[in-house]
Amino acid sequence: MKKLYTLIASVTLALAAQAQCQVTFTYTTNGLTVNASAVGTGTATIPTYGWDWGNSQIGIGQTASQTYAAAGTYQVCAYFFDLADTASCNATSCQNVAVTATSITEIAPTVNAISASPNPFTNKLTIDYSLATVGDVEISVFDMTGKKVAVVAKDKMNPGHYELVWTPENLSSGIYFVQMNINGQVYTKKLVHTIN
Repeated sequence: MKKLYTLIASVTLALAAQAQCQVTFTYTTNGLTVNASAVGTGTATIPTYGWDWGNSQIGIGQTASQTYAAAGTYQVCAYFFDLADTASCNATSCQNVAVTATSITEIAPTVNAISASPNPFTNKLTIDYSLATVGDVEISVFDMTGKKVAVVAKDKMNPGHYELVWTPENLSSGIYFVQMNINGQVYTKKLVHTIN
C-alpha cells in the first residue's frame, strides 16, 4: 500500500510540475503567410519559445512568421519551456490554421494607350486599349479623308485594360486610322486594310 501511495504522489508531482507552465498563441493570416504570437505563463528561469509550422519547418521566438508554398490547412504548434529545466516547465498548444492563396490585384495602367492587330488586317481587327483614368471613351475608325467609317465603342469606362474585336463590313482596301478619344484626349494608330 505504501508503494501505491508513493507512485500516486510521484505522478501527481510530475503532472503538477508540467502544469506549472502553459502556452497560448494567436495568429493572423495574409494569403500564404501566417504571423503568430505566443504567450507563456508559469515559472521559467530561461523562458524559451519554439514553433512547429506543420510543414517540416520550425522556428524560435515569441513572435514568428511563416510563408507556406501552397494553400491548405496546417497544424501549427507553439512551445513554451524553461531552457534551464525542461522537465518542470514544458507546454505545447496546437491549432489548425488554414491559409489561402491571394488573388493578384491588377495594377491600373499609368498612361492611356491604344494598339491594334493584326496590321495589316483583312476581316477582323483586335483593338487593345488601356485607360489610366475614368472617362467618356469613344473608339472610332476613320478613312484617309478624315471621314468616320465606324464607331467601335462608346461608353463611360473605368481605368484598366480592355480588348475588343471589330469586324468591318463593306470596307474597301486602304489606309485607315483607329482613334481613341478619352475626355478630349485623342490617341491614334494607323491601319492597313486588305481584301482577300
